[in-house]
Amino acid sequence: MMQKMQKQNLEQLKNYRLLDDDFMTVIFKNFDCAELLLRIVLNKPGIRVIDVQTQDYS
Repeated sequence: MMQKMQKQNLEQLKNYRLLDDDFMTVIFKNFDCAELLLRIVLNKPGIRVIDVQTQDYS
């Protein structure tokens, strides 16, 4: 049951792109994800995230 759910989740994730607004907002709420993405994009393996602020929809 769990493997089937994981497979379904992975299939859904394949449809997202990081540039999708909602997806990016969720990713950047997580320090580890934000840090990893910034390290890759900026090609700075030592970069550290000290604060995360995403856009506010209210």
